[in-house]
Amino acid sequence: MFKKCLLVLLFISSISFWPAPLVVAKGETTLVLYDSLAKQSATDGNVDLLLRMLASYGQTVRISDTREKLDTSSVDHIIVIQNKAKPIQPEVSEKLQKYGKKILFIGQTPPGWARKQLGNLQMQISDTAISVRTKEALQSEPLLLGKLQLIKQTSAEKIGELTADDGTKFPYAVRNNKLSYASFLVKDSLSEFALLEVLNDFYGAGKTGQPYVVIRDVNPFVDFDMVQKTADAFNEAGIPFIVSAGPVFENMNLKAAKNYAELLQYVETRGGSIVLNAPVVTFGESKKGELTDVMTTSVQFFAQNEIAPLGISAEAYWQTDKVYQKEGLAPFSSAILFPNQNIIYTDETKETNAFTSALFYLDGKRYEKWEQAANETPFNVDTALGFSLFKNEKELRETVSWLRQMPIQDYTNLPHTVQTEKDKITAQNGFLSVNGKEITPADHFLNVKVKKNQPQEASLNEFFSVQSKVLTVIICVTLFIFVILFVIGYRAYRKKYVK
Repeated sequence: MFKKCLLVLLFISSISFWPAPLVVAKGETTLVLYDSLAKQSATDGNVDLLLRMLASYGQTVRISDTREKLDTSSVDHIIVIQNKAKPIQPEVSEKLQKYGKKILFIGQTPPGWARKQLGNLQMQISDTAISVRTKEALQSEPLLLGKLQLIKQTSAEKIGELTADDGTKFPYAVRNNKLSYASFLVKDSLSEFALLEVLNDFYGAGKTGQPYVVIRDVNPFVDFDMVQKTADAFNEAGIPFIVSAGPVFENMNLKAAKNYAELLQYVETRGGSIVLNAPVVTFGESKKGELTDVMTTSVQFFAQNEIAPLGISAEAYWQTDKVYQKEGLAPFSSAILFPNQNIIYTDETKETNAFTSALFYLDGKRYEKWEQAANETPFNVDTALGFSLFKNEKELRETVSWLRQMPIQDYTNLPHTVQTEKDKITAQNGFLSVNGKEITPADHFLNVKVKKNQPQEASLNEFFSVQSKVLTVIICVTLFIFVILFVIGYRAYRKKYVK
């Protein structure tokens, strides 16, 4: 089920002050209602995006279609996403009106009672290009989203700003007491940041989010030399960073695995932290306990090398699958949830589990296009600015130069716990421990000479050479048997017919 990849963790040797954590009530439950997943439309994927956002606020989430029976028991907050212009069903609207706790509407047509409570909210239909602006000095490129319901007039508190192509300005969102409304949510747009501003207000969280950097796609098939250069460049610039690296759970004694461990040990000495990237799912079936064994073995491999993965990175749909929740995510208190690329469920569920810490993932290059003054831009939640492993040194230098303007934080200063049947890894105030033993990058690691992994096959020569020899022997034996049978058959033919 899980394709072979590899992983480890890095450690940051310097001790810094713990950044102020995001102040959010933990252990709360939010019910997310949606009327449509809006496939093949501008708002496609906004429900998945919202779930990633709510994970960053420490929320356990229940998900429900508005056509299903509405159950508001044991729910602390409700968020309604309306991707259709058609109003929600009257019986659902009536139950929401009687709910009595905080409700946030996102999208097309909020109920009449909600518009009245939101300062007699008046809407205006617009199909022009819309730009989004937030308090964080971020300005988006114009978005073509088709017909939208925009906020024309209200006496409620306004949040964010939208600008039509004719210069007309509209509030992005409004709030009045326990009720809030946001115009839309579209993935890969600045509406992500705008809605985080709304969610901060909705959950009563302070603006204490911090920026982090995560480098993705590190595995034994990449150019080891580029990984080293990346670690060196970030270290020389004084920028802490996280590496999302694939797991090792098979062939751990091969030279390739040892070389990979040495590579990550080197990164560790250069101020990096590591999160374990989830194994690649190839099909939606899994024997009970299979994923547990994979995760246990992966963590154990690094623990044996005194390397401490601080959390897990995975596509967001892992949090809505019972098997992935219980066997894959459960050992980790911290996570970075990536946008979904290839959803393959084993046992889908409508309820997520909360993490102690879940950085909100944001594509770093996309954010760079939005920001105007990065060193003055606060973040609403702890945010991981993500970059794939750089293709060349020019791209690396340009990214490092830009990131120098920002107060990038050290991931080890957050509290982390990884607990499997065999190992326990913790991080607290920059101190790391593996199975009760505090670890610090050894001085000799500074001189580690990691063997460069040029072509993909280079780090796996040992493995594939063994396979080649086995195949060669099989082919030779098969040919030998074929020749013998041919000779026997030829002689039998001659005896029968030649005479």
